[in-house]
Amino acid sequence: MKLRMNALDTLFFKDAKPFSMGEETWAESLFPPPPSVFYGTIRTLYFIQNPQQLPLLNTADDPTRDLEIQAIYFNINDSPHFIAPRDIVKVKSGHEEYIMLEPAKNNGVNSYDLPYRLIPPISEAVEDASGWVTNLSLRSYIGSDEWPNEGKVYPYTEFALTEAKIGIGRNRQYNAASEGMLYRVGMKRMAFPAEAAYDEDQPNNETLIEIDFEGLPSGSLDKEGFSKIGGEGKAVHYILSEEDGILPEWTPESVFFKIYLLTPAIFKTGWLPSWLQWSDKDNTYKGTWNGLPLKLQAAAIGKPVPIGGFDVYHKQPKPMYKAVPAGSVYYFELEDVSKIPLLASLHLASVSEAREAWKNVVYDSRKEGFGRILIGKSSIAD
Repeated sequence: MKLRMNALDTLFFKDAKPFSMGEETWAESLFPPPPSVFYGTIRTLYFIQNPQQLPLLNTADDPTRDLEIQAIYFNINDSPHFIAPRDIVKVKSGHEEYIMLEPAKNNGVNSYDLPYRLIPPISEAVEDASGWVTNLSLRSYIGSDEWPNEGKVYPYTEFALTEAKIGIGRNRQYNAASEGMLYRVGMKRMAFPAEAAYDEDQPNNETLIEIDFEGLPSGSLDKEGFSKIGGEGKAVHYILSEEDGILPEWTPESVFFKIYLLTPAIFKTGWLPSWLQWSDKDNTYKGTWNGLPLKLQAAAIGKPVPIGGFDVYHKQPKPMYKAVPAGSVYYFELEDVSKIPLLASLHLASVSEAREAWKNVVYDSRKEGFGRILIGKSSIAD
């Protein structure tokens, strides 16, 4: 199933920084928002449209218990855009040029303890290229391990403009503004990138949020409607369809491959899955996942993203985690050649780990959409 959302107003997704009345004056928005936002939105839609099922909420018979978020991306005139892989960098040369980092044997004279380092293939200086890439660029990246010459990374600001909303605290007794209660909130307005392919045949050239999901009873959601999302319950118009996913795929041919995170991943041990353990013999991290013996060869990850939230049903905040950001890339080696065809089963799987029980409640980050991955070709040679 595919859910297309068109924001009718500005949106706000509060980040994890404290925002206490009278102390902080600026509330920032986390963008793009974590998958749990859309997981909660879809569940809310279901129970609003099926109120007779509300007594089953959060029980063993909950009709939304099998709901799983599979992918989240932006769509511009039917052109999906995804978060840029972290091993794509921008050349500091004054013009738009992006290249892919290449793995090189680690000489060991550094604090980096993986077998391969990811370095630029040129001598010019490079910088981070955070943003969005087109489906065409990602397909080339996943399927052939090449970054197209025309591949561009669109900054986040081209998809969502920040608009400051200014507010005050009111003294109800005197019907006046309270001293020290002036605040600003960074709202996000969906925008159409200036350099994107504007289509004159389209009635509205808009930036849409798309969510691929599965697990709800057939026909349980209206095909079209309105919903609230994020802080302040801003309105969005949605259209539900049964279109197949358009995510790039790759046919495994080698023991070397890489994992690209479509969505942020929560691991119990920080930036690594808990099933990876250090091996002195192999001088790297190795472990078994889904029956596949793997060795970590290299990694390109970003700064951790704080993931929390509030549990409305249990009336308690969710535990805070530092998630590995979307776009992060892990290079692996499969130790059993006979299992190369099984690598295809990892496509769109979730590498995230369940959040630990907290106050007798377990939050399944995998169903919420965290840690969804694409499997791609690795430039590490056999």
